[in-house]
Amino acid sequence: MTVRPEQLRPRDSVCYAIERMAVRGFRNIPIVDDESRPLGMLSIWNVMQHLSDIFDEIERVPIPIDALTEISTVTWVDIGGG
Repeated sequence: MTVRPEQLRPRDSVCYAIERMAVRGFRNIPIVDDESRPLGMLSIWNVMQHLSDIFDEIERVPIPIDALTEISTVTWVDIGGG
């Protein structure tokens, strides 16, 4: 095991966790408090389940027809991050 693994705090976003996992090739990252005491472990499977739950919830919300025309005029910008 890595002696001093990279760590996440509970306040870190899921986007940051995904970026760390993708860029560094981690499958698991320890979650620690501000004193670096272990609180738990975040796995890539936890992240995938969380995203699956979010996408399921999004699918259940109806999109008004007017919103679809607004979406088609949006310009997407790639900000990177993995």
